[in-house]
Amino acid sequence: MTDRAAAEAGHSFRLAEDIGLAWQSWEGEIIVFNEASGDTHRLDLVASATFEALLEMPGNADHLTRRVAEDLGTEPSAELSAAVLAALGTFRQLGLLA
Repeated sequence: MTDRAAAEAGHSFRLAEDIGLAWQSWEGEIIVFNEASGDTHRLDLVASATFEALLEMPGNADHLTRRVAEDLGTEPSAELSAAVLAALGTFRQLGLLA
């Protein structure tokens, strides 16, 4: 685990719902519209599951990985954890996190 990943693992993440997020799900993938930026984003399967987990409640990366694994019907793994962290990094860059 990298130093950044270790730091992210303990951080609690939550969506920036106060900026105006609208979303729609199609066949396991989510399209998100960020009203603040005017941008629309298509999320892949893991990012969509991470987004849905954050809609339910904030959580740290480990908690989110367990919730995403459950949602996808798989076991938590290093690869899934890395994918969840990547999704969270993308969410941060897109301004979707508070």
